[in-house]
Amino acid sequence: MEESNKVYVNAGILAMCLPGTVLTAQQQEDVMNSLLFAELSARVKHPQAQHNTEREQAVQRMLDNLCWIRLNQPGVVSKSSRSLTVVDVVTAKSLSMFPSRVSSGFIELLKKLKFLPSQKALNVWHEKTVSPVHSDHTASTDCPVPDEFNVCVKFAILDAKGVLHTLMLAFTTHTKLLNNYLSQTIKIEESAGLHVQAYTYELNAQCFSRLRESVAEKLKIKKISMYCLGPALLIANALPSSLNKVFDNAMNAKMIGSTLTSFVGEVSEASKQDIQDCLLYAQLYADRGGTSGPWTWLSNYQYALFSIGFSLKAYIVEQPLLISDAHQVRDYKVQVAGMGSSERLANLLGVLFDTLHLERDALSYLNEPPITSHATHYQCAPCERTQQGELVVFVCALQLSCTPHDKNPALTFVRLNSKGGSFQFDAAVYAAMKNEVQEVIRDFTNTMIQNVEL
Repeated sequence: MEESNKVYVNAGILAMCLPGTVLTAQQQEDVMNSLLFAELSARVKHPQAQHNTEREQAVQRMLDNLCWIRLNQPGVVSKSSRSLTVVDVVTAKSLSMFPSRVSSGFIELLKKLKFLPSQKALNVWHEKTVSPVHSDHTASTDCPVPDEFNVCVKFAILDAKGVLHTLMLAFTTHTKLLNNYLSQTIKIEESAGLHVQAYTYELNAQCFSRLRESVAEKLKIKKISMYCLGPALLIANALPSSLNKVFDNAMNAKMIGSTLTSFVGEVSEASKQDIQDCLLYAQLYADRGGTSGPWTWLSNYQYALFSIGFSLKAYIVEQPLLISDAHQVRDYKVQVAGMGSSERLANLLGVLFDTLHLERDALSYLNEPPITSHATHYQCAPCERTQQGELVVFVCALQLSCTPHDKNPALTFVRLNSKGGSFQFDAAVYAAMKNEVQEVIRDFTNTMIQNVEL
């Protein structure tokens, strides 16, 4: 995509390319879909207007899982009661929180937004950024008229090489807001204060490429309305066909003991329950077997799966990775050999790796090496029903090890390795073992299974 002067509204975010920046159509689509997915996911989880802080945290978690790396995140909270204009705050905060070339992009964006000719487009943007607060008084009247409003407005600047800068303002006011309130003088509430949050992200394009198709499929984006607001401004309002359907399966997971498990595609609730029970059974069996060697626990875990109806169809080929930069973890891929295709599940491992905080732990090893050699173990197990109707669980165990150097920390040895494989589940074999499995796990299901947000 060539340099563009267009401004987009993406789930309420006002976004524009930094002047002079050239992005391909794919780069722009990746950025917009990422922002849309993260924003809509957060709005589903935190629909209440007063939950701006929780909603923003949910946005950040989702962007983390979509392969965006936060480079910096300065924030400011002012508790003083005062009047402001959004234009003035964004101008001042962008100058203090970003380099001059980036702050000039926010200022240019504001210039384009001062005069918006389309009333319909203004209504769309206003609806996404201003939420009335219904107090007990207004709720008790026949015709409640809210006199308090929560405002959360976000701006985004798309930079070169997959870098994104965002600036968010959140506050509560009793001022009745105009449709275009950017230049309106607004009195904010002293108790809530003014929240300003600035982020700079970098997209790991290789990592996101594994998620691109899944994200687009889940969004099923429909351009409900697209408004031309003049030669330099375009606002698009994009919504998924069904929010509750979009976020119910693949973007949620369970931590079963120490194994992060997710289900992909059409897996029945009965099959999910069977797999969940089997993985918990394997966890308990492996825990009782001890850890005499680096991969002993995994061997016991896999042995338990064999005993209750699983067969190995493919295996992970060991490819140890020597880490000198924590960012290498983002590009780590497992190589699979054997029968059947495990490519789809293998490609989903990157999302699960992010949730397991591999990169964070690698950075900790590099920056603060332990006194003696140490290793951290992780395990994830995505599951799917293949087109052939087979139920497959891809068990991937990871070991992040650190061997410190006595005299020179720069020579610390950090290595990442993986083992495991693709296991096919045989429901008929498991049926004969089901009662025994359920008897073993009965006392542990409430304490060893937790829901996890990806």
